[in-house]
Amino acid sequence: MNQTRGVKNDCILMDSGSDYMVSDDGFLPKKLKKKKKVPPPPPPIINIPGFVRISGARHNMVVYFEELRRDKSRRKRHGSLVVHGAKYIKDLIAKGHHIKSIGITAPEDLKSVNDIAGPSKEVFQNINQFPADRYYVTSVEWTRKILGGEARVDNREIWAELPFPNISFPKNISKLLVLDHVIDGVNMGMLIRAADALRWDASFIIAGTVDLFDEQVIRTSRCTSVTWPSKTGFWHDLYALTKEHDLTLVIADAMPHNRSIQSQNNICFWNPTTQEIYNEIPSSRIALV
Repeated sequence: MNQTRGVKNDCILMDSGSDYMVSDDGFLPKKLKKKKKVPPPPPPIINIPGFVRISGARHNMVVYFEELRRDKSRRKRHGSLVVHGAKYIKDLIAKGHHIKSIGITAPEDLKSVNDIAGPSKEVFQNINQFPADRYYVTSVEWTRKILGGEARVDNREIWAELPFPNISFPKNISKLLVLDHVIDGVNMGMLIRAADALRWDASFIIAGTVDLFDEQVIRTSRCTSVTWPSKTGFWHDLYALTKEHDLTLVIADAMPHNRSIQSQNNICFWNPTTQEIYNEIPSSRIALV
């Protein structure tokens, strides 16, 4: 500040290169108040007719769908599961399954409903072909939170909530897949998908195995697990089921070291009760553990 001490002026003297000014009654430096930069107002949110916009990590619906995806107890409590992917949702609708809600993905700064893309646009433009009780729209950020980090999510993703399907257990079973404490969802999904491809009849799930509506099971099985017939119980329930359907229990395991294998491909069937060894399976009606 350039000034002469002792001379009182009626004006405020300022140095053009300083952030301070001097008052004429005491020459006390006072910092200038700079004008704050006001951020531009956010663009208006475009309302999508028929869809409720949900956003925010703690929005009650975001939390609800996220818990359905990752929490078995929540799924059981509400009797609902979450599926994502246009193909799987279309297949479920074609098979007559009831859909509680469908969610589409669109940016929050959407300029126009014409900018909705992919499967989300298909649902919006043909909503009658996707019957549901409720419809939601979320940004890709909250869709990713709902569907989990392993899901491949973009601004076109759709997802759905549906009640547990009422799948009847077959009355006649000749090939039963028994799943005993399979805890990895990827392995479980691959087993269910393979059993379905090989036209097995159903599965029996020993308590303690990951459930069929786990996110990894659904994803790996390509949604086959959602409509796969199965029963859950304990070993005594399985024994009763094998007797009812005249099934032979077959367990895939290593041969005991004190038994020789009489087979060219190192595969044989050993009866631990009679100690007999067979080169071919002794029954066409089996329950494979």
